[in-house]
Amino acid sequence: MGELFETKITLIKVINKGAASFVKQAVCYNPRDGLVLPINAFLFERRFNLGAAWRTVESDAYSLCVWWDYLHLRRINYLSADVEDLKDFIRSGGTRYGNIVQFPGSDPILNFDETTAAAADTVLAFYRFLKHNLNFRLAGEDGSLGDVRRKFLGRLRSSGQMGDDIEHHSVAYPRSERPKLRYNRPTPSPEEALEVINATLRGHRAFHVQTYYFIAKLFRFSGLRAGGCSSMTVEGFFGAMAVETPFIKAGLKSALVNRQKLAEVQFEIVECLNWLRQQGRTYIFVPVVEKGRAQRLAPVPIELASELVDYILNDRERFIESKKQRGAYQPPDNVFLSNKAGGGGYLTAEAMSNKMALIFRECGIAGSGHRLRATFCESVVRELYLRDRGANGRAWQPDVIIAVARKLLGHMSADAISSYLNNIASNEHAWSGEPILVRDKGDAAIMRGLSDALEGNDGKDVGKELRDWATRMAIPPRDERNLFNTVKTHENG
Repeated sequence: MGELFETKITLIKVINKGAASFVKQAVCYNPRDGLVLPINAFLFERRFNLGAAWRTVESDAYSLCVWWDYLHLRRINYLSADVEDLKDFIRSGGTRYGNIVQFPGSDPILNFDETTAAAADTVLAFYRFLKHNLNFRLAGEDGSLGDVRRKFLGRLRSSGQMGDDIEHHSVAYPRSERPKLRYNRPTPSPEEALEVINATLRGHRAFHVQTYYFIAKLFRFSGLRAGGCSSMTVEGFFGAMAVETPFIKAGLKSALVNRQKLAEVQFEIVECLNWLRQQGRTYIFVPVVEKGRAQRLAPVPIELASELVDYILNDRERFIESKKQRGAYQPPDNVFLSNKAGGGGYLTAEAMSNKMALIFRECGIAGSGHRLRATFCESVVRELYLRDRGANGRAWQPDVIIAVARKLLGHMSADAISSYLNNIASNEHAWSGEPILVRDKGDAAIMRGLSDALEGNDGKDVGKELRDWATRMAIPPRDERNLFNTVKTHENG
């Protein structure tokens, strides 16, 4: 490890203690060249002002540590580093001991892998912070590291094959001779997901138990990530109801928007939610901030929303009052609050993920809270597939399914949706029968009963009677439209 590595790890722990102590303790660490305090300020800005996850800040600190050692071993002052130094760092695979340099007159195309690109982004963000926030003078004022963006240096390496022209001019990164083995944790079944949710109720602190019970249910039935649960606010939750017609007609919009005397109208709020469900609605859509700090509307089942109303207006309020009795306390607007001092007063995404991982281990089930989201995602994609498959037969439309699922699940890429869809479609051969679409719920119940009868002991007689009845009613059978057979017939014709 480089000489400053342990110093940076110590700094990570220091700034986690809060603004008051981090400056006081930081001056004790390696003030030789004035690097430590700027790094402290940069990490503090990332964590507390920009809201970066703690693991992200830790990764940033490690990347800066490697970059510093790389410069130190080459006897380059960090303020004198320029774009070419960063390019050489990238050519060396982002390692502290890299010694690859560019020959004069050559300009190979830099292709980042994701790890090296992330390190380069951190280095560039650090120099932008030095220039624009701390007014440091950097080498090459006309084109310093505080001015450039990563796309100026190269481009992210695609997962597919590159063209021959690019391949000959690309930089080969050093790689370990021993490949890493990666394992994909399985998606919990609905039964396993229910076991995990019930396991959250085993704690001894009532508010703590209820909090993680709802977090687990939001993972499972809303497909929220930990960041989405952490960022969900009371304002956003009740604001999602304020735009719905039944709440407006009931005169609740003003109370929901201003959050005035909501406990007094809790019964009316729940009644409006029940009315939405009776009208066939499944979700209300609550704004949250998730991956990449992007906002999306998360689908919260109406039944779960009714439970959350009671949690927010009663359990959460009692928790706030108990905290105020012990001293001055100003709660944040986040739905899920933390009992720990500092940290903003709300449960962070990391705290939620760590707790859910512990519950999974206690249940003896492989996975984490994020895998509960996968259970929800797979169930949504399966339902969309069956609906489209029932309506269109084998000529089902994967692009339509992926587009709808992406919006509902908050996926930036279609690849994740495609993996769920591929698993479902590849298992189709294990199903007995074919899916069909029935639009009326009453008809669906009758069709299920008819399906059971067709598979029973008298199935042949039931099938004959059904076909005779369809003939008398002049109902022609509709075979599945098999797109592949259609193409084959056309080619042979």
